[in-house]
Amino acid sequence: MPGEDRKPVKKSRSLIFKTHIMKSKVFKTILPAFAILLAISLSFATEATNSSQIGYYNDPSIPGIQQVLGGVDCPDHGEVSCEFNGFQVYADQALTIKLYERE
Repeated sequence: MPGEDRKPVKKSRSLIFKTHIMKSKVFKTILPAFAILLAISLSFATEATNSSQIGYYNDPSIPGIQQVLGGVDCPDHGEVSCEFNGFQVYADQALTIKLYERE
């Protein structure tokens, strides 16, 4: 009724304890397993985007054509030259195909 004061319902201690145990089991087992599965699936999803090509440059102080360690992410068309340590980077060892910075 509108004017009546309602008494709060008391839950039994065993019910509260069981609920607390269920919540902690969920967080201790299911949540870490979900995080691990998510990390594994994202690692496979990003692997395909890590593509780079081998780049070559000619440093006069080092004899021979040098290879860019780790590869380069430069296309063979553009306006700004792709450089490594101040030297123009090429796609081939003959140093005929210039590489350019991504726009």
